[in-house]
Amino acid sequence: MTKTKEDEGKVFELLDGYASRQHQCFVTELFLNENQTEYVVCFRPKGTTRDSPNRFSCVYLRIEPEQLRTMARANALTPAIVKELNSKLPNLGGQPV
Repeated sequence: MTKTKEDEGKVFELLDGYASRQHQCFVTELFLNENQTEYVVCFRPKGTTRDSPNRFSCVYLRIEPEQLRTMARANALTPAIVKELNSKLPNLGGQPV
C-alpha cells in the first residue's frame, strides 16, 4: 500500500469516527479529485430507512492534500476541519449525540 493510500485510509477513519460520534453521520467516500488538487469527502446521515426523506441527503467536504497529510501524520483532525464538520454536519439530518 502506498503512503498516500495509507494516509487516505487513516483520515477516512478519523473523519468517519468523528462524524459518527458527534453528528450521527458516516463517511461514504473519500477520493482525490480528477485534477488531483483536493480530496472530496461525502457524508451521509446514519439510521435512515428506505422511506426516510433524508436517505439521499449528503454533505461534501473538500480537503487540500497537504491538510490530509497533516492529519494522517498527527493521527488527529485539525481544528479547522473540526470547525467545518461542526458547521456542516448538523444540517445533514442527523442529531448530535
